[in-house]
Amino acid sequence: MLLCRLPCGQALCVFFTTTTGPLRQQGTASQINGASMKKIGLLLSVLLLLLKLQAQETFPYNGVYDHREGWYAFTGATIVSKAGTVMKDATMIIRDGRIVSVGSSVKVPAGAVVVDLSGYYIYPSFIDLYSNYGMPESPSGTAAAGRRQRGEQPLTSKQGAYAWNEAIRSEFQAHEVFRHDEKTAKPLREQGFGALLSQQLDGISRGSAAFVSLGAEAPHT
Repeated sequence: MLLCRLPCGQALCVFFTTTTGPLRQQGTASQINGASMKKIGLLLSVLLLLLKLQAQETFPYNGVYDHREGWYAFTGATIVSKAGTVMKDATMIIRDGRIVSVGSSVKVPAGAVVVDLSGYYIYPSFIDLYSNYGMPESPSGTAAAGRRQRGEQPLTSKQGAYAWNEAIRSEFQAHEVFRHDEKTAKPLREQGFGALLSQQLDGISRGSAAFVSLGAEAPHT
């Protein structure tokens, strides 16, 4: 005899015989097994339904939905895929934000958005996400912005409904004050940086930032 306890708290007795026939279950064994299996099956069905509902997208696409496959082809460019490897008149294929293929004999997929980059260069670069490149000097006059200063907190002198604390600058818009600085940009490019996130590095609430290119042309990317 084997005595065990079910999760529901009831006992189940199973008697084993010395015969070659099937095991005999007595008492409420069959009834308990049937009820338990029904409960387990119902629980699994509910869990599967919840997982399916959680995986569904409940919000509409924000913007004009593009039914294309996300193919982009940048053609005619000089592509530097790695140090010492330069491909002339090459094509780069991108799908869903990932580089699929690069080369001089790459075929453009049907339906791809083709961007002619003849006369341009494509090369990998670093991205600096914490920089004050192109930003004016902070109002507090800290050349090395971002370092905490000790002393009395200055009050704001701005006219309007602004916070009394000079360090609260949530109204700051980086794109309005950004200025390209070739003298600073050139050494950054030589170090391998191609773009960066420019922001004022002073204050508690610092406003917005601007993602800009370090190229000698227009800074917008």
